[in-house]
Amino acid sequence: MKQTLSLFVLSVVFFMLQACSTKTNAPVQLQPALTKAGANRTEIQAVIDHYSSNPADSLKLRAALFLISGMPGRGYEKYTLADSGLNNVEINLFQYKFKDSIRKMKEHLEQLRGKEIIFEDKGFREDIQHISAQQLIENIDCAFSVKEQPWAKHLSFSQFCEYILPYRMGEEPLQNWRKRFYTQTAWITDSCMDKSVLATTAFINDSIKRGYSYKHLGLFYYPGNLNLQQLNDLTGGRCQDLNMIACYWFRAAGLPVASEFTPFWANSNFGGHLWLSILDKDGRFVPITAGYDNPRRDTLPFENKLAKAYRIMYSTQANSLAAATRGKETIPPHLANEHLADITDEYIPASDITIRLQHTDTGSHYAYLGVLNGESWQIVGWGKINASRDSATFLKAGQNVIYIPMVIVNNNYEIAGDPFLLNNKGETEWLIPSGKKTELVFNEVDGSRWLNMDRKYHLIYWNKGKWEDLEGTQTIVGDPQVLKKNKQSHYLHFSNVPEQAVLRMVRDTIFRPNDLGRPVVLKNGKYNVY
Repeated sequence: MKQTLSLFVLSVVFFMLQACSTKTNAPVQLQPALTKAGANRTEIQAVIDHYSSNPADSLKLRAALFLISGMPGRGYEKYTLADSGLNNVEINLFQYKFKDSIRKMKEHLEQLRGKEIIFEDKGFREDIQHISAQQLIENIDCAFSVKEQPWAKHLSFSQFCEYILPYRMGEEPLQNWRKRFYTQTAWITDSCMDKSVLATTAFINDSIKRGYSYKHLGLFYYPGNLNLQQLNDLTGGRCQDLNMIACYWFRAAGLPVASEFTPFWANSNFGGHLWLSILDKDGRFVPITAGYDNPRRDTLPFENKLAKAYRIMYSTQANSLAAATRGKETIPPHLANEHLADITDEYIPASDITIRLQHTDTGSHYAYLGVLNGESWQIVGWGKINASRDSATFLKAGQNVIYIPMVIVNNNYEIAGDPFLLNNKGETEWLIPSGKKTELVFNEVDGSRWLNMDRKYHLIYWNKGKWEDLEGTQTIVGDPQVLKKNKQSHYLHFSNVPEQAVLRMVRDTIFRPNDLGRPVVLKNGKYNVY
């Protein structure tokens, strides 16, 4: 009997990777996880033993091996409340639901102690070293309990492993949530058994809207992700926190869900965004804004423009930058994840482009695409430098976006060429100041969102790797909103402006991203804002 079971286990281990999007021999893949587990290896081994004893559990064993092999590197940063002397503070700031209450309590504690209240980083807690056998077994068993739900039974086993099985959404604290949520899904199944995947998703999201809200400003000082208790105490959180609660409900009910993000918007000064997407029965992912916008086919639930988009998978993605470099090169931290899949072309028109480089003596094999977001160019995508070292090829670059090629030198981002517009035909238009100069009368409607009366503005333009000032400043003498309402324009008027350059209007004193305009390109006397 022991020999029969051993052969059974070996056969399951051998085929596990093929079933869950892996390609190497399973024992080789599992060894890093088992080694990394350290003292927790007995818990991990207990899960394997639990599903190895019965041939009827073959799929669950494959699922367990899939989760275990993908654990190294997954976890969260643990923070505790302390004063600047690193003395623990025994109080839960998250019980105060309004941001002013949290702020006032923090200030009150600082006055009492005479020291700043901070969140002390206690270090990264890796799942493989802390997860219990009970938690992992409960997660797997509950996930399999919804495998035949109408929203999940059409999934391949690989899709089930990626989008329903995982025990965490992102970088939130490790939590034993699955059984609790699964046992409370009657309100979903009673109402939605005859509903589509998207309709059921909307039903759950509508419930989340009633219980939680977006509270980014009230949490700007907290460096970590919230856990469920903190989210419930605050009745809301940031994008990643709302994604967590939504993802847990979706997976508990058997809805296949993925986490996606863009590191930086192409047309905004305010960073990027995280969102969820639901795998519909037609095989397409449909984005959703947790707690706000319900999924709609062929519609993106955000106003800002994508340049690049990534899906965070559970399995290792061989085409990811992290997998390609294997720690041998410095890469941007937001792309240093071997589980990232480039999904840009699933949502927007995108092109593969080869761009000439001017700065390639870095020893690196990779170059990057940057977009203007905030005060500087920010990396959103990567490409391999070609053998000639004078160009790089970038895949799936979003169209109608201004980019600039970049490289990393001594851990610093450096410009590696001229900016260009990738137009809606997939063609590159180089944005280099021409000898032709003209007037720029700025009356952009979008600009009125940040232009302020009685403020001075000046125009800068990108030239030979740096921003240069255009002589002179302009002052707005009327309220832009009133001018727009009265159908008047001519907010700002500049002379001797170079055409075909990347232009930018900025306030004389910059305090916040709103004081920076979006890039403007002037061509043949007309301008476009990007």
